[in-house]
Amino acid sequence: MTFPNVYPGGLGYALGDEVMTQDVLYLPGTVYYGDNSNPNASDSNAGTKETLPWATLDKALTTVAAGSVVVLGAEHDETVAADRTVSTARLSIIGAGSSGGDPTATLRFETHYLTFSGADFQLRNVAIVTHATEILPDSAIKVSGDRPLLSRVYVEADAGAVSAYPLAFTSAVSTARVRSLKGVSVAAATSAVPIGILKDQASVRTVVEGCELDAGESGFGDYAVNFDGSAGKQLYVENLTQLHGADVRIDPDCVGWVGVGSVSGQSGSIFT
Repeated sequence: MTFPNVYPGGLGYALGDEVMTQDVLYLPGTVYYGDNSNPNASDSNAGTKETLPWATLDKALTTVAAGSVVVLGAEHDETVAADRTVSTARLSIIGAGSSGGDPTATLRFETHYLTFSGADFQLRNVAIVTHATEILPDSAIKVSGDRPLLSRVYVEADAGAVSAYPLAFTSAVSTARVRSLKGVSVAAATSAVPIGILKDQASVRTVVEGCELDAGESGFGDYAVNFDGSAGKQLYVENLTQLHGADVRIDPDCVGWVGVGSVSGQSGSIFT
C-alpha cells in the first residue's frame, strides 16, 4: 500500500487517540475536519482545513472517498439527523481531545442511526450518547464490514437505548476489535433502563482489550455486552472491568478466553 499523505508531526493534537498525537503519520487518503463549535464551520466548505471545517459528520459520510480520515473537533457536539448506510472502505472517524481520559467529541442519537458496511472501518476517541426522551428504533451504530476497530469509544446509555444496544456488530465480520471501550448506564429521566452497551451478533472473531463496563445508577435491562455466536466463534477478552453489577453474556458456542481485571457490584457476572 502506498501512503500519499505524510504528516511528519502527526495531526498536531496533544490529547486523544494515538493517531492524533503520534509524531509521524502516514495516511492513504485525505484528512477532513468537522467541528460545529467553530464559527467558520459550514458544509459548503471543502472540509480539508481545520480552520474551515464542515459543520456535520453527515456531510463527511456523504462526501469522502475510501481511505479518508474524518477528524471531529474536541468540542464538536452533534445530534445525528439522518439514517445513513456508509459503504466507504477504510474510513476512520477520530475525535480530537479528551477530558478525564474520556473523549469530548460527541455524537448524540435520538431517532436516527448509522450503519458502516465498508471494510476496515475505525471509530476512535468519540463519545456516543443516547437520550432519555426518545426510544432509539435500532442500534445507534451498526458495523457490518470486515475488520472494524472501535478504540477509546465512550458510550453513555440511558432510556434512549432501551430497545437496542447502542453499538452492534451485525453480520459475519471476519475480525472485530474493541479496545478501551467505556460504557456506562446513566440515571434515566423515565422509568425505562437501557438494554446494554454492545451486542456482537455474528462476528467470526472478536478481540476485546481493556474495556470498562459500568451499570451505573439505573443498571441494564439485558447485559452490558452480549456476545452471540455460532459454533467455532472465536472470542478473546482481556482486562475487562465490570462495575456496579455490569453483566456480560457469552454464547456457549464461543471458543477462546476471558480475562477479568476487576469486578464490583451485586453480580458483575459472566454468563454462558
